[in-house]
Order: sequence, then structure tokens, then C-alpha cells
Amino acid sequence: MHVSSTLRHALAVTHPSLPNYLALTAGTTFGIEDDSGPSAHRLGGASIFSQVRDHHCPLALADAWLGRFVTSVVASRAYDGGRLVVFVTWDEGSGSNQVVPLLVVARSVPHRTVALGRYGNYSLLRTTEALLGLPPLRNAAHAASIAQAFHL
Repeated sequence: MHVSSTLRHALAVTHPSLPNYLALTAGTTFGIEDDSGPSAHRLGGASIFSQVRDHHCPLALADAWLGRFVTSVVASRAYDGGRLVVFVTWDEGSGSNQVVPLLVVARSVPHRTVALGRYGNYSLLRTTEALLGLPPLRNAAHAASIAQAFHL
């Protein structure tokens, strides 16, 4: 897979995964600090999913799906026309610093770009919302966008 660029110091909000998913999609962790299922956490409110319309699986299955998905995206007319960007990030880091990879794949991104700024899950949500013309949710409103760093 051709990776256009990497954000070297992207930060997950915390450990474990669920709070990071919430931060990426809703702009807040809702105070959740565990990976319990939906029945343990009745959440309400806006998310990026509501603005535009299973966590555990084998890594090999996820890798195969991602490879097929990104391959089909970069072969599309919309990607070739510069109208799509793909963000690939990890759900949590290791240790206490929560540094996670964030890959950015887009026609507009110079090959092998590495951004060294300090960004996090809320930055990715803010950038995604801005690209879609949506208002930022909660903590994303105060986060730095990665759009300029990657020429998006």
C-alpha cells in the first residue's frame, strides 16, 4: 500500500480503546475509562456518524480488510480527482504516552510527508469534520487541525 505521509506524534487520548473511539467520533470520551460494551454505557448526543448519516477481531482479518479497502479507494476516480483522503490510525498507544501512528493517504499530500506537530484524536475529528463542511464537536472545536500539515 502506498502511504502518502505520517503524523509522527499523534496522540491517543488514553488507554484502553473505547474512550479513544469516542474521542475520534464524538469529540469527548464521556468520562468513560474502560472497554465495556454498549449495555454498560448508554451514550447520547451527536457524533460524526450522526452528522453524516465490532471492536475486537483478529488482526489478520483487519489487515486484509484495510488492504482491500485502501487499494480500492486509491484506484477510484474520486481519489484520482483529489476528492478523497484516507486516515488510518491505531486505537490506542502503549505505555503512558499514548503515541499512535496516523497515516494520511491523499493525492494532495506530498509523498513521505512527516508532520512533527502535536496532534491527537480530537485533531483528526476536527480535520474530518472540516473536510466534510461540518461544525466541530465538543473537544474537537479546540483541537489543531492537521489539514495544513498535509496539504488537505
